[in-house]
Amino acid sequence: MARHAGAAVLLLLPLLLSACSYFRGGNGEDELEAEPQTGIRYGVEIEGEGVDDEIRSTLLSASDANQATSRPPASELVLRRRAEADLPNIESGLRSLGYYEGTANYEVKTVRDDNQTAQGTVGELRDRVEDFFKGPPTILTYHVVPGPRYTLGSVKIVVTDPKNGFLAPTPEALKLEPGQPAAAQPVLDAHGELVSQAQRLGYAFAKAGKLDAVIAKDTKRMDVTLPVTTGPIVHMGEFTIVGADHVDQRFLRRRVLFRPGDRYHPDVMHKTRQSLIDTNLFSTVVVDQPDKLDASGRLPITYRVTERKPRSVAAGAGYATDEGPILSFSWEHRNFLGAGEKLESDLYLSPLRQELSTNFIKPDVDARKHNLLAGTSVKAEDTDAYDSKSIGAGVAIERPLWSDRVTGSLGVAYRLAKIKRKKEEEENFGLLSLPGTIKMDYSDNLLDPTTGWRLNFLAAPYTDTLDAGVIFLKTQVTGTTYLRLTDSAKYILALRANLGSIGGTSRNDIPADERFYAGGGGSIRGYGYQLAGPLDDENDPVGGRSLIELNGELRYRMSDTIGLVYFIDGGTIADSALPSLEERLFIGTGVGLRYITPIGPLRLDAGIPLDRRSDVDDIFQIYVSIGQAY
Repeated sequence: MARHAGAAVLLLLPLLLSACSYFRGGNGEDELEAEPQTGIRYGVEIEGEGVDDEIRSTLLSASDANQATSRPPASELVLRRRAEADLPNIESGLRSLGYYEGTANYEVKTVRDDNQTAQGTVGELRDRVEDFFKGPPTILTYHVVPGPRYTLGSVKIVVTDPKNGFLAPTPEALKLEPGQPAAAQPVLDAHGELVSQAQRLGYAFAKAGKLDAVIAKDTKRMDVTLPVTTGPIVHMGEFTIVGADHVDQRFLRRRVLFRPGDRYHPDVMHKTRQSLIDTNLFSTVVVDQPDKLDASGRLPITYRVTERKPRSVAAGAGYATDEGPILSFSWEHRNFLGAGEKLESDLYLSPLRQELSTNFIKPDVDARKHNLLAGTSVKAEDTDAYDSKSIGAGVAIERPLWSDRVTGSLGVAYRLAKIKRKKEEEENFGLLSLPGTIKMDYSDNLLDPTTGWRLNFLAAPYTDTLDAGVIFLKTQVTGTTYLRLTDSAKYILALRANLGSIGGTSRNDIPADERFYAGGGGSIRGYGYQLAGPLDDENDPVGGRSLIELNGELRYRMSDTIGLVYFIDGGTIADSALPSLEERLFIGTGVGLRYITPIGPLRLDAGIPLDRRSDVDDIFQIYVSIGQAY
């Protein structure tokens, strides 16, 4: 029956994708954009003698035609008009790199005769898969002659009001040196950095003058003059927060990172704005910085905020062959007591697990970004490994460590549980633990990262208050990294490693629901839930004291809304306290489809076990959920 359900999900997927496309339209224009289109499918190439990777990448970024490949023109004539209108962009891109005599023309060539985009979401997906393997059927080629590359000549920095004491940096300090390529962006960057340096020294009113660039064709040089006007050094005045009618002002004022009399610094202004945004209480935060000082000679600052609605509800649905249908519901209040307190309640329902949890966060306890965490949960599980019913509560303090991207927490938790292993007597546990965590997040996106990395560390000593002889230490380290294989985010290699260890007692003394298991949609895909590990005589999982999981995904973004994934997962469970590769290694592989939505990717994965046990493992597993696998 599970396999029939998996097939049903595959049959329903086109309908689901079409529905998502329909609901993306917020107005008439958006809905028209979402309609499937017919036309010439094409790709863009840059060719020519002397064209290197820098030129090619810059010109492809500058090309409107290249950015519009997802909107096929109706005919070759329309494509040629698009290419003709794009020539000034190509030549402008050459000039931005210092090729001031560069020229370009274009050619349209059909390499296959299947250049009509198919109707509908499924047809569009088929076309994109075909284009991935064969290349687009029509190629628009820009033939480029770069010509000589101009170099930078003299660089002058002019402070128009030197009486205010600003000492301008040297051109070399701004990364401008005579003889380097006369590319536009480094010059613009240097002019901006000149103003930024003045502002960081307290010149709040510093601004750039008109940049003067003189191009000499006889010498192939560009001479530039960078003017700046600084104004006086500025000190901060009083600050006010307008629009926060339902939020405690004392709580908000602790979020302001400067005090009257401090010297102006733009980074402090930005961080204060971000600090207010981080409360999640406001939809907008605007800094109102006047262009003149007040009567006391200082700079008053006003933060104008727009409050968000404090409450929100959410619902989610998923499916896994090994777990069945999954439903989740949540309710959240982000200003429960008026000072940014968050109260959240979550309900998770599946045939294997039902859980109701409530979490409370009190921000800025004693100090800014020191948060009080408290939570309760009621959970029931009915898996092949065990039946468990439990109720628990915990409290912790969380704070940033050496960076805002690194947080640590330390707390205490207690859980009462009734756990029954298959064909064994029910056992009662009263687990007292002291969990500590360190979380690092240097990724670029919470829901769909394309670069950076994350590392989570958990350590928790446990004691069973109902059996004084049981004491154990549970630790787990999970790391993920995201690598862009091209300059864009079109190809992403995502890697994950998860290691776990329980020491201090034997496996049989550890509650069954605290042991490590592997297998399933969040673990080793292709194997059933908890089945990628040792089994008893009845082929039920027994868990272990250590865990190794290694996962890899190659993610390909076909368009703004469609992505493909190839994955391979591996791992093992051991009875030893330290992870070991000497145990049987379970490896699963498969492919996935992603439909990108504003709340994260809609995920469909199909996995197969590479070393299938005929009496245990199904031929394949299907997983449908929201969000990337990791």
